[in-house]
Amino acid sequence: MMRILLTPLLLFASSLLTLPLAASAANNKNPLMRICRQAQGQFWVVQGPHSDHPLCVFGRAAIGAKAFLSFKTGDGSSQAISVYKAGRRGDCGIHGAATVQAWDTDGQSWQLCEFLDGSVIERSTLQKAWGHSDNHRLDRALSL
Repeated sequence: MMRILLTPLLLFASSLLTLPLAASAANNKNPLMRICRQAQGQFWVVQGPHSDHPLCVFGRAAIGAKAFLSFKTGDGSSQAISVYKAGRRGDCGIHGAATVQAWDTDGQSWQLCEFLDGSVIERSTLQKAWGHSDNHRLDRALSL
């Protein structure tokens, strides 16, 4: 009787041990997550009123994960990254972007600047611009 009870318990316990491995393998297949993590960023998704916005978060700075992937793979630069790297401080509207309110799964509110090409950057990241101490991790990720 004891053997019958132990077998399902052992199978269940061994399946729990493989879950983190399966999750990390699945994450490595997502190029947005992979490129963000390789650059020492945190992949995060926020939900806007019309769509989700995947982000790469570098400390206190955040950039759209799609724009970051395009930049890192050489597939072209987005408006969000071009404006940010130019070092021009200012709010979204000054740079031709719309301010979008979004929320993460923790209920935290995010303000994003969304450009006509669909690229996004966190509003305070753009306001502080390239070279600000809060943005140094993003600056380093975009310099490599």
